[in-house]
Amino acid sequence: MKRLLSPLLLLALLLAFAGCAPSERAASPVPARQGKTVGEILAGAKETNAPTTPAAPSESESSPEPEPETDAPAETENSVPVTAPVPAVTAKKRTCDLDLTVLGSTMVYSKVYDMMQYPSSYLGKTIRMRGLFAVAEGEDRNYYACLIADATACCSQGIEFVLPASCRYPQDYPALGSEITVVGVFDVYSEGGNRYCQLLDAALE
Repeated sequence: MKRLLSPLLLLALLLAFAGCAPSERAASPVPARQGKTVGEILAGAKETNAPTTPAAPSESESSPEPEPETDAPAETENSVPVTAPVPAVTAKKRTCDLDLTVLGSTMVYSKVYDMMQYPSSYLGKTIRMRGLFAVAEGEDRNYYACLIADATACCSQGIEFVLPASCRYPQDYPALGSEITVVGVFDVYSEGGNRYCQLLDAALE
């Protein structure tokens, strides 16, 4: 009889233990939810969307001060521009009867040739000419001339000119071979059996 009761008692204890287990599990605390509730999320959204007041600008970020006005007068449509003073009028060129500087190279060469072939037609006339400065040194004196080349520059002929006696060579004369403009009175003289043309009372311009 004792052997029969022992298994029955053991089975009853097991059933009692199994019946009590669900109630104990139901009474056990439920772990808290991770994260925020719906109310907390809405409340956070209202705080995020709330307008923020702008911060007051610092002294370094303050607006730049306006530049001071200058005293320069404003230009108007009727204002007249200031110009440099006009220089004094230069002395007029010496008047002449024949100005070769205004002629072309071919005409000048032909005119000089005509003067040397027919000098009587030009005696006493004041003539202006432009050419290259040349010097021929002689035993008694030097001969200064203005050489004019033809259009092809293969031939040249010139007329001697005489500056005032106070002029000394070379300090008072242009550089040899430089271009000059000379004006003087046409004249003819003979020397060594030959006839030469020259410009007396000459001046360099």
